[in-house]
Amino acid sequence: MEPVPRIFRRRFSLLVLLVFSTVQATASTLTFSITFKITEYNPPGKRNFPLDNCIFSIRKNDLADSSFTCPDSLEKFILPFGNDYVISIGKSGYVTKRFGVSTKNIPEKREKEPFNEMLVETSLFRLIPGSDYSCLDNPVAKIYFNAAPDVDDFDYDRAYTDSVSRCIQRLMTGQAEAEKDTSQGTLRKKDNGYSLAVYRGDSAVKAENWAAAKMFYQQAHEIKPGEIYPVDQLAACDLHIKREAMKQDYEYDIAAGDSCFLEKKWNDAQKFYLGASGLMPGETYPAKLISFCRTETSLVNKSDTALSANEYSFFIRIADEDLSFGRTKEAARRYRMALAAKPGDLYAKNQLAKISGETKREN
Repeated sequence: MEPVPRIFRRRFSLLVLLVFSTVQATASTLTFSITFKITEYNPPGKRNFPLDNCIFSIRKNDLADSSFTCPDSLEKFILPFGNDYVISIGKSGYVTKRFGVSTKNIPEKREKEPFNEMLVETSLFRLIPGSDYSCLDNPVAKIYFNAAPDVDDFDYDRAYTDSVSRCIQRLMTGQAEAEKDTSQGTLRKKDNGYSLAVYRGDSAVKAENWAAAKMFYQQAHEIKPGEIYPVDQLAACDLHIKREAMKQDYEYDIAAGDSCFLEKKWNDAQKFYLGASGLMPGETYPAKLISFCRTETSLVNKSDTALSANEYSFFIRIADEDLSFGRTKEAARRYRMALAAKPGDLYAKNQLAKISGETKREN
């Protein structure tokens, strides 16, 4: 098959479904020029946007097709005389349209005179699963040389185009209904997705799983950016996550301080308690221990100075509170600190034995 020459292409914006027009006549070179402008069809009231990267196929005299991809929305063909052509325009996800073009039956005398270039503006339908597009298996228009005295140039067969208009109208109606159904389905899906994300976020909040809650509220916010509730909940989650991180750091400093306290490393213990106090200024425990450490530091050169009865009572009270809330690890540490304040204390020993026995049973 002879290659069909193509010339330089430019991008155009197209707003109509199917329009034929002509441009200024050019000197005859025994060829006919036809240009296609392609848009994506949208229902009335919506703009038809230029459709790039369409696949054009051209069949000459029922021979094999020659195909290529057009990088923009406009393509021009220069067709030699004496042939029948079928030009197909398609794209993945869209319905293919076909145009018949005949450059035969041109009087020899007329061949030497100028011909108008034809411009075809057409839109492709998005493919809707289950729809019947069989009427588009045939060309939607037939273009030929019209020898009528008032034309004497290339024209399209109006009677033929009218015969396929009902098919085109049906497809336009189906496209509009599908767009409506899709829009409503998308809205329902959006509402359901938002509600589910909020529900999961609220459930995670009840479980105090702030990281999971933040993830779900973020999903809800992305689905409906205009909703205030997910934004407020995200801020609350960030605050809780920050507090949890501070609490973990606080508990680490307290544990390290207690360890140093038991080893009578008063200066090191003070550093950790000061760190804990800075993280949670409202907590009285580190402030009390800082005072104890300073007292012990001043007595460091005196032999075996015991902590006061008030200090013993303080550790017992804190240990009992930890144990009542199930914080057995912290409770055990504080009972040992009470024993450091009052060596041999039977109550502290019994509580430590009780914790040890419960831990063994759990393991």
